Amino acid sequence: PSASCYRCFWKKADSLGCEVWEVKPEPRGEDFDDENQRICRSVIENVLRIDLLPDQLESALAVQLPLRAQVLTKYELQIASQRCLPPRLANAAKADSPTIHLPDTSPAKGHAGENSHKTSLSQNGVANPSSSSSPPVGAGMVGEMMALNTPHGVIVDVGHNETAVERLLQFVGHHYFGMPVRLVLSLSTGRSLSMLQPVINYLSFPRNNRLLRLHFVEADHERGLSAVSVLQELQTSDSITAALRTELLAGLEEQHGAVLKMRQERKTFSQGEGDLTGKIASKTVEGMRIDAVSTLSNRRKKDLHTPEEIEDISEPYRHLLDTCQAGNLPDVLRFAYRQATAEGSLLVVGGTFFMMREVVDTLGFLRGAVDEIDMNETSVASARSLPPYSSSS
Repeated sequence: PSASCYRCFWKKADSLGCEVWEVKPEPRGEDFDDENQRICRSVIENVLRIDLLPDQLESALAVQLPLRAQVLTKYELQIASQRCLPPRLANAAKADSPTIHLPDTSPAKGHAGENSHKTSLSQNGVANPSSSSSPPVGAGMVGEMMALNTPHGVIVDVGHNETAVERLLQFVGHHYFGMPVRLVLSLSTGRSLSMLQPVINYLSFPRNNRLLRLHFVEADHERGLSAVSVLQELQTSDSITAALRTELLAGLEEQHGAVLKMRQERKTFSQGEGDLTGKIASKTVEGMRIDAVSTLSNRRKKDLHTPEEIEDISEPYRHLLDTCQAGNLPDVLRFAYRQATAEGSLLVVGGTFFMMREVVDTLGFLRGAVDEIDMNETSVASARSLPPYSSSS
């Protein structure tokens, strides 16, 4: 709708003899879902001219795609809590938990997650409503009497520019007013850290600071903004405000210590001094981290940056590279999830589509078939029968 204010679009449409239906902006404000529904309604009625009954149209418009301000359900949070446990606790939970069914896990009426994003992806990328009943929980999952603690909520969003970040924060402010927030963000190649300024504008105030921590970590994808670029920008750019720079560095420092500690814990746990069970469990937990990045369709090379590029990062920042570059997203996300659980805060994950395969693999939601090729990625040799661009989630 906002594009209608630019006369160049109208001139181009007129020169091509196009028929135009204008969807005017909502003057009272709206989120992306509301805006997209109004656009879809206009297309269905005026362009496609599909003959639908009113209730059929409303049902179709109400379907929301995953990863668009998606609020994880109670069931999904229980799975995520299990997967984010430290190795020792994860092993204990696996050994002690029977195979059971969780009770009804749909959010309470009026909650931000009510009836939202209850979809799975078919093989062709189309979102389909999922069953309302919870699937059985296998060994390692927990039931009502053994439920794990979770964050107050987890929101996952693919928004990749400043406008999208601002809309996401408006959603957070509307549905979780006053709630402290912890964020894990990646960015796409070509983006500037300044696009994260809305995080400061919406959450960080001298007398009402709701921003607990802002974590940046590089997505393990060739179209993810590199950690080297981020550290160089933090070091040299004047477009980043002092408040944003302070928050980013604080998040990088906190996750640096946490990820190093997690690595040491895994190493210690894997050296279980002859405890075969411990070794098997260690491999399972370590495998969760490996699987989260090894299955990527566009695996990044380890040596992406030359020594000269890394040398350009000054000493106060250089040590941070080890724990924010590609491959660290699963660990950073698990750490942030545990912290949000301990704080009872809201965890927000987003900033680029190209982090989402790692996010989904780490937290364990979005059950069902998902396209093998990432959105907007050219078809690879092993999948030449597919269209050049996949309609992935």
